[in-house]
Amino acid sequence: MSKRYNKNQSIASALKDEKWDYISLQQVSSLSGKYDTIMKSLPFMIHYVKKNKSKKNKIAISSNMGLPERCPP
Repeated sequence: MSKRYNKNQSIASALKDEKWDYISLQQVSSLSGKYDTIMKSLPFMIHYVKKNKSKKNKIAISSNMGLPERCPP
């Protein structure tokens, strides 16, 4: 399978485009550790990915290091 780049590609089509083992969801670094910000979108993202992934795919939620406030996102 050759890799393709499509700036208008949806997450759903990207999930189906390749044979993924894991699908990782991660909060943007500039909001790292801010529970209320991730909980606004994480339940929706998990539901969306579950609906569009294959049965063999596993979902991972990865943690990242927070950046100092002076660092751009």
